[in-house]
Amino acid sequence: MFILSIFLSILSEKKFYFFTLIILSMLYSLKPFSFKDKAFLDLLTNAIGYGFVVFSIGYGSISKESLIFTLIMACAYIMTAILDYEGDKKVNKNTTVVYLGIYTSQIMSIIGLLIVFFISQYTYIKMSAFISLVFLALNEIKLALAIASFILLIYPSINGYIEILIICIVLFLISELYYRLVFKRSHFSL
Repeated sequence: MFILSIFLSILSEKKFYFFTLIILSMLYSLKPFSFKDKAFLDLLTNAIGYGFVVFSIGYGSISKESLIFTLIMACAYIMTAILDYEGDKKVNKNTTVVYLGIYTSQIMSIIGLLIVFFISQYTYIKMSAFISLVFLALNEIKLALAIASFILLIYPSINGYIEILIICIVLFLISELYYRLVFKRSHFSL
């Protein structure tokens, strides 16, 4: 996959963005860097890499929408890290959520979702951010994450990139099947 990613990046018009994603992915996952295990670097890598850079690849612009997408990705990442808190703490990973604690991390996500709510011009993003915010405030992290993820999936589709939604649905179904076969449980169980 790594070699294929580099090859396809070379062929792309947006080489810089793709190489940035590859480098961020390597910094996030590979030792000695392992940004995924380091407070704030885990959050920044996800927000910048999968929020800002991915948005820029698709839309080719830096705008208020790229900030919204980046904030939603940061909030979604914090929520997934909250769900992983016990396991990360047990194996001594110093993620942002382990470092700050669950309460402070939830407050960060709430602030991020409030910013999204107030700066977005799209009603569906405002509604989704508000609903996610309510679930987050009620400590219903999985439901808050589901709504934030929904925003990330639907946004490109509304703007003419329906194939992204289709690919994401297919990948979700494959991962759900994998979890049911390997772990005998649903990946997305509430």
